[in-house]
Amino acid sequence: MTTRLMAILASEAPAFSLEEDVADMLIRETLGISEAVEKAEENREYFQALRYNLRCLPEAVFEQDPYLRQVKVNEPHEEGRFTLTTASYAPGELLAYDMPTNDGNLVVPRLGYTTKTVRFPAIYEGVTPWMSVCPSEMNTVGKDAKACAAYLKSSTQGAPREVLVLGLGLGYFPFLVQSEVSEASFTIVEESPEIISLFTKHLLPQFPSPEKIRIVRADAIEYLNDVRPGDYDYLYADIWQNEMDGAEAYLAIQRHEARLPGTHFAYWIEKEIKTALEDM
Repeated sequence: MTTRLMAILASEAPAFSLEEDVADMLIRETLGISEAVEKAEENREYFQALRYNLRCLPEAVFEQDPYLRQVKVNEPHEEGRFTLTTASYAPGELLAYDMPTNDGNLVVPRLGYTTKTVRFPAIYEGVTPWMSVCPSEMNTVGKDAKACAAYLKSSTQGAPREVLVLGLGLGYFPFLVQSEVSEASFTIVEESPEIISLFTKHLLPQFPSPEKIRIVRADAIEYLNDVRPGDYDYLYADIWQNEMDGAEAYLAIQRHEARLPGTHFAYWIEKEIKTALEDM
């Protein structure tokens, strides 16, 4: 990174705004793109959209997140091939802050950066990031959690409200919902014993109401086969890494909607999965 770019990033950048020359430098230097490649006729539209999507993320995005404010990982913890630790982004490091834009012709990532170092909990599988409470997770799962909380608050199905979550990760979704709907109880289905162990030992004790969270070790699809009408008010599925590998599981879970009419079904990145299915 050039001295000029480092100086610009160290200054007080307006929230979610970016000067054009800074965008140029970030794209070219961080991604290793030459000006000639960027301005080639066949690439011009893509890089214009990439620059348009680029955002400076204010520290408040991290400082005001309820999960990041309360849940801390002070030292690494290992379980089998997984490690629970704290990850970070350095100033000017490009990161995905949301799902890519897709207008049917171009799929363009939404990239952002911070002007200061930010830290957040993460799980690594070996040296590969497996799950983290990063901006893309905060934006996508955060919206889903707000939708779930709003549904539970407005529901006339009675309390206590029962939520089934397929996929555990770092427990970001149930934490956010629990923070808004204290009377909700959660059943979380997770197949990996290592992930369950890391969560129950080091994360669950920091939750607002850990006694209202039950962890079941099982295959999510197999568990769903035994769910009966009336067992749960809300189901949230998040057992895939992206829209491509999630298509099959999404369809398998969706088939249960007619069988469980009293349960509201919601899915992580459902819009992107539907788009992927249309392209198959």
